[in-house]
Amino acid sequence: MKKLFTAVLIIVFSTVLSAQTYYVAGDHQGWVNNSDLMYDDGTNGDENASDGIYSREMTVASTGYHGWKVTDGTWDITWPTANSWYYTTSADQAVLFTLNTNENTDGWYATQNVVNTNETKPTTLTAVGNWQSQISGGNWNNSDASTTMWDDGTNGDWAAGDGIYCYHTNSLVAGNYQIKSVYTGSWNGWGIDGRSEDAQNLEFATTSNDQDVYFYTDVNTGRITLVLDDPLPVELGTFSASVKENAIELNWSTATEINNYGFEVERSIDEGNSFAKIGFVEGIGNTVIPQDYKFVDSAPYFGAAEYRLKQIDFDGKFEYSNVIEIEFGSKPNEIELAQNYPNPFNPTTTINFTLLKETNVSLVVYNQLGELVENLIQGVKPAGKYSVNFNAIQLTSGIYFYKLKTEDFTQVRKMMLMK
Repeated sequence: MKKLFTAVLIIVFSTVLSAQTYYVAGDHQGWVNNSDLMYDDGTNGDENASDGIYSREMTVASTGYHGWKVTDGTWDITWPTANSWYYTTSADQAVLFTLNTNENTDGWYATQNVVNTNETKPTTLTAVGNWQSQISGGNWNNSDASTTMWDDGTNGDWAAGDGIYCYHTNSLVAGNYQIKSVYTGSWNGWGIDGRSEDAQNLEFATTSNDQDVYFYTDVNTGRITLVLDDPLPVELGTFSASVKENAIELNWSTATEINNYGFEVERSIDEGNSFAKIGFVEGIGNTVIPQDYKFVDSAPYFGAAEYRLKQIDFDGKFEYSNVIEIEFGSKPNEIELAQNYPNPFNPTTTINFTLLKETNVSLVVYNQLGELVENLIQGVKPAGKYSVNFNAIQLTSGIYFYKLKTEDFTQVRKMMLMK
């Protein structure tokens, strides 16, 4: 059976021309620039038609490293400018070449991005540049053991085994430098143009002697980035709260993120003396691009409440944000179970109810025979207004009942399903 892996090239276009044609060119087919057309019609290895991702499956005769790129049918425009590369592990291996023409929004350099998704990723990387002579014997040494990059979770590496490699040094004099990463012993590497045979160097400058330099390469995406001084923390920007109808919406942003597992959202209803977790929002992980986040508290506390974020790293470390306060309406005078809306309905309807205090709540739906149809809510809920959706798509037309029961309140209402 032939092994199949994917070579993926992601680029940024300001506009995409529907009439544009794309071709695979590489050493496996003699570097012919206009013979092997790529497709966006669901054929020839393309997964989804008209999604902006062009593909072409081809057979590569020999094993080892190979150069390739995408052309417009000439050598005038190519993606990337330098050749990309991939690695085959058996003769006559099937290779899926892919060009993604959609906007690239990941958190690394917004340039070309080359990924071989199903191959065995390189595990021996070396950082190279015109600074290496300050570390060891000479510059631009692609076999320099002292500038090996590591993915072991130490010395600036964010997390072990995540495919993001790090090289850290604090032995350079102040000055201007160039850097990139290569597959050890070769010039197949990663630069600011993504993954290419002679990747473009990243330029950086240190402002003082012995300044900490952290250089990262993500072999999953082909992206590189460099950080001076300490590795970037999760740098929280704005954090605000606003009332939106019957809920409170929290919005915050990060300027940078490293090793960010996510944010626990916590609320206090006793003037900040104690906080309780009310939700979780997943983080991006690692990015130097600003990110925006949102969380909706759909059962807010009536009166003043405080909110804070607990930012958690993948290694379990955490930090708290500042605390923000917001006032939500006035406390209701009585507990209430409202009539569902719409009614009659097909197949979904909304049930609203109000609680005066924290209490154990049960909201259930049953049929005319008294048989339980669905348990919508079961458990302790704080005071607030609640809105619950009920989907009866699997039920037959007829009369149904819904019952709200708390520690000191019970009410039943009728609703009609008409299909």
